[in-house]
Amino acid sequence: VRSLIGAIPEATGTVKIKKLLNGRRKDMGSYGFRGGEFFKVLDEGQYQFIVEFDAGPSTPIVKFETSVEKKKTYSNGNYTQL
Repeated sequence: VRSLIGAIPEATGTVKIKKLLNGRRKDMGSYGFRGGEFFKVLDEGQYQFIVEFDAGPSTPIVKFETSVEKKKTYSNGNYTQL
C-alpha cells in the first residue's frame, strides 16, 4: 500500500496499522511519515489506519478502514489516499 497524506506535502506524523481478523484487530506497527507520503507493503486483507499528525495536541486523529486486494487493478496504482 502506498499512502498519500492528502494535499499536505509538509505533513508529518505517525500511521498506526491494524489488520482486521475475525472481529479482532492485530497490531501491525506504527510508522512515521513525512513529506505527505507513507509507504508500506501489506498482505491482502482488511486494515484500519490511525493517522496522528505532529501539529500538536489539538490536531485531530484520523481513522479509517481499507481493503488490500491482490487481483484488483487500479488505474493509478494500488495505494490509499488519506
